[in-house]
Amino acid sequence: MNKEADCAYDKTKGKVMTTVPDPYEQIYANSEYMMGAIDEKPATVMINADNDVFRTYRGGVISGGCDFNESKYSSLVFGYDSTSDAPYWMVRMSWGSEWGEQGNVRIGMASGVGICGIN
Repeated sequence: MNKEADCAYDKTKGKVMTTVPDPYEQIYANSEYMMGAIDEKPATVMINADNDVFRTYRGGVISGGCDFNESKYSSLVFGYDSTSDAPYWMVRMSWGSEWGEQGNVRIGMASGVGICGIN
C-alpha cells in the first residue's frame, strides 16, 4: 500500500462518521453507579498501571500506590465484591494469564478519585 497516495474519499457520496456502538453508556465516577452498570455488562476503564504496584503484582487487593492522574491504560472491569472486608473491583488486564491472578487484578474500591483511577 502506498502511504503517499491521495485519500479515496469522494465527498459527493456521503459523509464520514464516527459512531459509538449501541448500547453505549458513560459510567460516571461513582461506585454505586458503576456497580449497577457492571451488573449489566463489563465496563472499559482507564487506569494507572505504569508503576511498581502493577509490575510486581502477584495477588491480593491493590489499595494504593498508584496516582490517578496518570490513568492511561485501558482495561476491563468485569466484576466486584462490595461485601468483603476490603471491597474491590475485578479487572482483566491484557498481560496474559501468567501475570497477577490469572491475568486479573483486584483493585480496592474507594470514594473520590478511587484507587489507580477506578471509582
